Amino acid sequence: IPWSERGDLRVHGEYQLRHSQRAIGGGGGKDGWSAFRGGFRGDWVGADERSTYTLQGDMFRSRAEQLQAAPQLTPPFSTLRSERVVSTGWNLLGRYTREVGDRSRFSAQAYVDHTLRRARLLDDDFYAADLELQLQTSPWDRLDLVVGGTYRRSLSKVTGSPQVTFDDSRRSDDRLSGFVQGQLTLVPDR
Repeated sequence: IPWSERGDLRVHGEYQLRHSQRAIGGGGGKDGWSAFRGGFRGDWVGADERSTYTLQGDMFRSRAEQLQAAPQLTPPFSTLRSERVVSTGWNLLGRYTREVGDRSRFSAQAYVDHTLRRARLLDDDFYAADLELQLQTSPWDRLDLVVGGTYRRSLSKVTGSPQVTFDDSRRSDDRLSGFVQGQLTLVPDR
């Protein structure tokens, strides 16, 4: 969809549904599921014609039925139970790119993500966010450089049940990375 003279917007969505299969002995097989996915993306050029912007996001929700063998402490040591698993999530990405002079380009990108999965034996809740900076430049005629760095933080929480327990149900991780990549052309036009 043309959003303006300088940009476009795209929107998408999808829904799927599958009913439970028939069990051999009759009745439902407790294996039906449904899922929805949707999202958007917008791209546009700044008024100065040297900057571009992107904003995109997605979301999903699914629900599935399944038969789960749940452990127990007495014979027969497990029971077959019907379980509903629900998963939801979303993400959002923003990117800014700018031409800096005739031979350089700078970009910054931020991303956040969340996923939640709920089931009878455990729930998993996950968040992540990262920031990436990058500079592409040609300081000399035959040398192209890309220099960049990324910082990422993730948080996870797992909640158990009487059958499944964890000593430490929370975890957070931080990661910082950087890189330099160069390309030197020894003989031009080859």
